[in-house]
Amino acid sequence: MLIGLTAGAIALTLNLYTFKRLSDEQPRAELSFRQIAPQRFAVVLHQPGQPDQQTELSGDEWPLDARALK
Repeated sequence: MLIGLTAGAIALTLNLYTFKRLSDEQPRAELSFRQIAPQRFAVVLHQPGQPDQQTELSGDEWPLDARALK
């Protein structure tokens, strides 16, 4: 029983450590959207250390995809 409790405590500690690592991550980009007309949106991409990029999107069926790199 003592071995089982010890293994459970170790597993819990390792699991909590993974959450600690997630809190140290930094954002890589920020998107802001503004509606400028029906079915037209102004989009600004801000990345730290780089100039902002601006574009316009038309319609309302465009996808937004994000990926986390480890």
